[in-house]
Amino acid sequence: MYYLIKKNQKKLLAIFAAGLMIVFILPAGLKNGSSAREHGRPIGQLGKTIVYTEDREQARSDWKLLSQYPAFIPEINPRGAVPYTLHLGESLFDQIQKHNELFFLLQKEAEQRGIRVSKDEVGNILKNEYPFSAMGGDTEQLHLAMTHFLMVKGLRDRLNSDIKISEPIWTHNLAGSQQVRLNLVEFNTRDLKASLPAPTTQQVEDLYAKYKGVEPEAGMTPADDPLGFGYQVPNRVKLQYVSITRAQILAAVRAAKPEYDWDVQARQYYYGHQQDFVRPAPATQPATAPATQPSTTQPSTQASAAGTQPSTAPATQASAGPTPAVPATPTTRPYAEVKEEILAIAMKADADKLQKDVADALQKRLAADYAEHRKTNPTTRPTTGPAVAGPTTQPSTQPTGYASYGYLEQVAQDIQKQFHVLPEVHQIGEWADTRQLGREPGIGFARAGERRFSEYATQDAVPFVTDPARKSDSLLQVLQPSEQLSDFSENAYVFRLTDASPAHPADLAEVRARVESDAQAKAAYDAALAAAKKLADSARKDGLLKAAVADHRVVVSTGAFSFDQRMPKIPNFEADFMSTAALTDKAHSLLSDATPANPHPVAVVEMPADKKVVVAELADVTLDIPSDRLALMKIRTIANEQQQGSEMLAQSWFNYDAVVKRLDYKSEEPADKNSGS
Repeated sequence: MYYLIKKNQKKLLAIFAAGLMIVFILPAGLKNGSSAREHGRPIGQLGKTIVYTEDREQARSDWKLLSQYPAFIPEINPRGAVPYTLHLGESLFDQIQKHNELFFLLQKEAEQRGIRVSKDEVGNILKNEYPFSAMGGDTEQLHLAMTHFLMVKGLRDRLNSDIKISEPIWTHNLAGSQQVRLNLVEFNTRDLKASLPAPTTQQVEDLYAKYKGVEPEAGMTPADDPLGFGYQVPNRVKLQYVSITRAQILAAVRAAKPEYDWDVQARQYYYGHQQDFVRPAPATQPATAPATQPSTTQPSTQASAAGTQPSTAPATQASAGPTPAVPATPTTRPYAEVKEEILAIAMKADADKLQKDVADALQKRLAADYAEHRKTNPTTRPTTGPAVAGPTTQPSTQPTGYASYGYLEQVAQDIQKQFHVLPEVHQIGEWADTRQLGREPGIGFARAGERRFSEYATQDAVPFVTDPARKSDSLLQVLQPSEQLSDFSENAYVFRLTDASPAHPADLAEVRARVESDAQAKAAYDAALAAAKKLADSARKDGLLKAAVADHRVVVSTGAFSFDQRMPKIPNFEADFMSTAALTDKAHSLLSDATPANPHPVAVVEMPADKKVVVAELADVTLDIPSDRLALMKIRTIANEQQQGSEMLAQSWFNYDAVVKRLDYKSEEPADKNSGS
């Protein structure tokens, strides 16, 4: 054996060395598993590249590490610190927070687009922008996390660089800081009306036919009816109502107990709750002068001495004499001053109960009597309406029984006998529409839940509802008692319709005079508009002043005004709010249209609310900010616009689904495992 080993020594040494290499290699392989196991299990595929759990967890760990450090990012939060990772913008930050793979996917996209980050760049960021090293932790891990973060940020910055802010956008933003002045020529219909012939019968009939189904003063006028014509009679009603006033309720509660008892109760409350009646101390209290000190020496009259004192400091004497000012102290309001307030508090519970009892009794009585009335009177519409108008006037000719005004008076008297409170009975005996009901004292401001009284009476009643889908038991019948209503003063109301008239076109004979006047006004407005357009065409060639002189018109110049006013106001121009707003909008358009070649653009502005048309010319423009701040303002405006544009673009480009589709990423895990961080 010895000779065998000696003879084959070199061969055996080679075999032994190979064996040692295998020994050293095998433990590492056995310890860490196969090469695939070094990266964890596969969770998806990025194109043809396999993605492992380790890839996702590394990115997730990087994101979590950087997010825990605060940073001051003014465009995100000007008042405090936010997570450092918000440097990517809110949209991208939110997407990564929701999808833990996105940070990793964007790193891969950055690599594909050739974005690289140097070690020096990472080191400078960690050293200068935010002192991460001072916070402790694994420096190598921080360096790796910041490298990945800057790659994604570079990808986003490259996207942002494609956003350009055009000059029109800057000009539009600048408009809020500019003041303009206009030259105006007015064409008023009242000046033209007298010179026009009376409308023909055909013109009157045509105007009536066109607008007979439109309610006048119905709100915003349609585009084809700028002058607001309309000959439709709106829904109208006649009604009666009963009111239970809070004042009557409080008077009844107070009368139920001797005044002496109320006074005792009020005093007990006053002395037990004096902290509720403390009068706040004044900001400063004048100094108190000695009894022999003339009033003229009070500190309040010492103008010369006061001149050396701070404006917020109490006055003090410059020399000995009057006593110095003393700190002001709060005082308790006397009982006589707060007695009625205390009584209102003391009576509230009893008043609330009494008012509820009275209202419930009234509602129950009216509902029961209405049910009996329906049994014998299938139709709820009275044969005759009240003959005399007025909220409290009883008509001379009334329906009888339940339908009569006297019935409500009897119910009120019965309520008084039971509760010592007399409800008030009112009547609106002439036709009233929604607007008129809304102006009725008291009940005009009442509501039944979210419904206003005026709309409840004229819209939620059976005679006014033609849509079968709206037919329901909640709709009000004629003579049926309404739900209880209340106003801000805690008064309660119940009403019933005595008659109802659905909307319908007025007879031409009844409104002919108005239609004739409207026809003439329309002809005058059309003439004013035509004349204004003609003048505007001339002004665009020769300027407004020259064109106006040739047409024998007067030019009026406004004062300078800006566009950032909530309530538009133009100096030297008096008009309706809608007309002023229209001129302000047109001035903004003229400012946008102005060019070096055309510094004074012209436009026609219709003002139907004032029955006139105006030709407006941009006279001049001034900046309402110092010139030295203009460049800084432009920089800030462009930065803000870029920030907004970047966020809007990021919402679509960096959307998780968009990134997955763009990179051809296929996940092998259920969707719920891909969300959350």
